[in-house]
Amino acid sequence: MTSDLITEKLSFHVKSFQESFEILSSSISLSAMARQFDKILRGSFFTTNIIIYHKRDKNAEWISIISKEGIDRNDNFDSKEFESLKIKSNTDSTELTTTTQLADSSFLGIVMGRKFDGVSYSEIDKITFQIFIQLFGRL
Repeated sequence: MTSDLITEKLSFHVKSFQESFEILSSSISLSAMARQFDKILRGSFFTTNIIIYHKRDKNAEWISIISKEGIDRNDNFDSKEFESLKIKSNTDSTELTTTTQLADSSFLGIVMGRKFDGVSYSEIDKITFQIFIQLFGRL
């Protein structure tokens, strides 16, 4: 995919990024922010399940702060990748995971499940997801 095509596709997301920033920045707690972020991701990616975990430092246990189906999936997070924002996907790209360090030095882990239509996440979806994660992590 050419960089012009990527830029064109991402430009459609700019308004969504701006609206998301306004919504997230008005949250008064991490759990409220995570609930709003869950709605933003579900609306942007039409996904069936999002699980958001938090840990206060590298040695703490992951705590689920958002999970609609109660699935424990925190085994997906590699503690060596906290500082680098890597989007990982399963073999058929129907699930995405990432970890990121937040501004307060705690950590967030996110599992984004299948899309409603079962289609794999595209490279544009992965880039968009990464931008949303960076947005969340800097608030």
